[in-house]
Amino acid sequence: MNILKLSSLNNIQISNISELAKLCGDYNPYYEDFSAAKESCFFLYYEGLNLVSFLSFLSVATLESEITAMTLPCKRRQGLFSELLKCALTELNILGITNIYCAIPLEYQHSSLCKGLSHIEYLQKLDIDSASEYHSPLFSHKPKHLQLKYTPSEESDIPTAYHLIEKRFLIRSKVVGLCQLSEETKFTNLWGVEIKKPYRNQGYGLQFMKFIIHDYFNCTSKPLILNVTSKNTYACKLYNRCGFKIVEQVEYYGLT
Repeated sequence: MNILKLSSLNNIQISNISELAKLCGDYNPYYEDFSAAKESCFFLYYEGLNLVSFLSFLSVATLESEITAMTLPCKRRQGLFSELLKCALTELNILGITNIYCAIPLEYQHSSLCKGLSHIEYLQKLDIDSASEYHSPLFSHKPKHLQLKYTPSEESDIPTAYHLIEKRFLIRSKVVGLCQLSEETKFTNLWGVEIKKPYRNQGYGLQFMKFIIHDYFNCTSKPLILNVTSKNTYACKLYNRCGFKIVEQVEYYGLT
């Protein structure tokens, strides 16, 4: 069995993976745009010129890795995923990564490969109506010691980044929090939300989100979209308080 192991993808291979994803349709619960090619390693199995099975892994933490895989539905249950997974496990063992998980189709969640549910990834959305409390003129007041700075976008009215600055008397201004925005045609991605460690659990996260929501919806009516893992219970509660609603979720299972 000839499996290609690659550290990067060319345009043809990216196109092959996109076509495989279309052929799989709803068979796979999760598919990522591989034009970004941020995965650590790729494994491809071709029959002739046709890509039949694909697997990649992304190291998301020091000892964790996320597996993404697809196999043509008519070629399922022939051991192709297992063979690609063996190749990936060899590489992961070299890297010292032991915690491996993957989004598994429902009918395979009782497979001997699955160790049980690892976590859930939530896709959440906030539209302008749900955010009305924060983008109204009544919310224009901000605490005097906090300041919101943003990086203007050269291509739209929507900023590309926000920074929450704390200013105290006789103390140098410090960055308390930061986040990034990425505008799409029908929505804007909110990502990289972070409150610096010394300022956590003090209400800065909620204040920061309120500032962002107020400022953002004064620029546009496009909904805000974000992804959050069930492992981050604080963030899940924070986004819920801010009005974000779950529109999609993907379950990840640990792999043996």
